[in-house]
Amino acid sequence: MSAPNFAERSAYAEWRDAEGPLILSAARTNFEMTEQVSVHQNTRGNAMARSLLIGVRACTVIWQGYFTRTQVPFALSALPRLSVGKRGELIWGVFGKFSGAPKHGYPMLIAERHVSAPHGGGLLVRLTLQSDGAPLFADDALWE
Repeated sequence: MSAPNFAERSAYAEWRDAEGPLILSAARTNFEMTEQVSVHQNTRGNAMARSLLIGVRACTVIWQGYFTRTQVPFALSALPRLSVGKRGELIWGVFGKFSGAPKHGYPMLIAERHVSAPHGGGLLVRLTLQSDGAPLFADDALWE
């Protein structure tokens, strides 16, 4: 199962760590999520009859946010919390608290961070996060 890609303001994304929640969707946001499981081949007596065993479930998230010139101070204050190797929980979904807006979440490790300052005085931040445990919610959990 894979969650859809979200773009712009339809996405809500929140990073939670020891310092509390940090709302990532304040920026113009692009969001891509991939879930996968490891698959192992299994044969019993006859190499012609194989089956597959499902192994560990994992999730990779790529979040990219553009902070406008007026949002740059917020982005710069958030960067220490979003450095490579930091652990926390990422919660995301369609913006809103209704049945069509389920949330998803995993404990995450920030595996990669790219920061650039394109022309116009804004700041572009791109994070690659890797799951670090079981999903936080059952499928289609709703916002509290």
